[in-house]
Amino acid sequence: MPPTPPETYSFTRYLRAKESVDDAALHRPTLERFRTELGRLADRSSNPVRIVDVGAGIASMCRRLIEWGVLPDNVTYVVLDADPESVRIGRETTRAWVEESDREAVWESDRRLFLPESATTVRFVADDAFRHLEGQTYDVLVGHAFVDLLDLPDALSALLDGVAAEGVCYFPITFDGRTTFRPPGDEETARAIVEAYHATMNLDEGSARFGRTLLDAAVAADAELLSSGGSDWVVSPPYDDQQAYFLHHVLEFVEESVDGEALDAVGAADTLDEEGVRRWVDARHGAVESGELTYVARNLDVLLSA
Repeated sequence: MPPTPPETYSFTRYLRAKESVDDAALHRPTLERFRTELGRLADRSSNPVRIVDVGAGIASMCRRLIEWGVLPDNVTYVVLDADPESVRIGRETTRAWVEESDREAVWESDRRLFLPESATTVRFVADDAFRHLEGQTYDVLVGHAFVDLLDLPDALSALLDGVAAEGVCYFPITFDGRTTFRPPGDEETARAIVEAYHATMNLDEGSARFGRTLLDAAVAADAELLSSGGSDWVVSPPYDDQQAYFLHHVLEFVEESVDGEALDAVGAADTLDEEGVRRWVDARHGAVESGELTYVARNLDVLLSA
């Protein structure tokens, strides 16, 4: 029976599908240190703790931090993303989440939510992160799966400029250069495709080791490392429909990324073409459908003091 991956893909659906994967992956000691630092910031002033979540997508991290009790009382949380559609879906998803959880909530406007029990205000803003941070500062910056999209170390310096003295930056799920699919099919083909996939990420000469690059960039920027640790994505059978969609979408990323230029960059163009990549990806889709594929991606969580 041929593989039957989704006919169409949606990035916002992917963000929703990976929430449970992120839930399992987050490095708990770093998350607990983040909780401690938030408490310290809350204790030092009667003013709200100002948090900006850059590249926030559909507000998954905001809801997670509230639901898990990580945020202190009296917080202003800005859900910030450059994609207006992601911000819109984030608002809708948050509205549904509030209703399902029976939380007392007041929508002060279409883009502003107030949770009276914890005195938490959530604002939904569609804007570029760096443009938004020009001329204003926050106590806390969250960048979930964000800095592996940027050119470090310059981007980190710009983000740190948006954080007030004694504030913190929390960068969970930062990709760090290893991707594994099991079963891989032909080992040489799998190795070439994964190497080409990493090469398309274009940073650190194609190594895609963004987690370690972030640690180096933090040293260069004189930021103090408060905590870090592994937050690998591990999706293995049995998985639910959401996780299966997540796997299909990751495979779609691979097929879209690995073209002839990427194969040439890793010296594989003589033995593998785009049709060969497609056949390999189709076989992995089939493994998802039959409940046999295991996927692992190495990530790091990093907490810095600005």
